[in-house]
Amino acid sequence: MADATVALATKGYPNGVDNTQRRQVIYGTATITANAGTGPATGLPIDWSKITDSSSLPAHYLQPQVGPSVTQPDWVEVQPSGAAVSQLYTYDSTNDSLVVWVAGAPVTTGIVADVVNFRAEFIRSV
Repeated sequence: MADATVALATKGYPNGVDNTQRRQVIYGTATITANAGTGPATGLPIDWSKITDSSSLPAHYLQPQVGPSVTQPDWVEVQPSGAAVSQLYTYDSTNDSLVVWVAGAPVTTGIVADVVNFRAEFIRSV
C-alpha cells in the first residue's frame, strides 16, 4: 500500500519567487496524490529540493538559493485551495512534512487528493 505523496511547484513568473536580502520566498502549490489514502503519523514528507519551476520550459527543479547547511525553510504557511474541503494542513518543521487534519485531528488514513497553496521562506547563507 503506497502512502500519499506531495509534489511541489512554484507559481508562474512573476508570482513564484521573491528574493530579499536575507531570504528567498517561494510561492507555489503542493499537489497531494492520494495513492492508497494513507500517510505516516509524522505527516507526508516534503522534498524541498524537488520544487518544479513552473516558469521554465522544459520544466526543471528550482533549487532554493540558500547555504549548504539549509535543507528546509525557516517559515511555511499552507492554505487549502479547493477540492478536499474537509482536510486542513499544517507544516511540521521537526519532521519536514505536511500534516493532514480532518475534524480537528491529524489523520493517517482517508487522505484524499488535493492542491494546497504554500509560501516558504528560506534563510540565505551569510
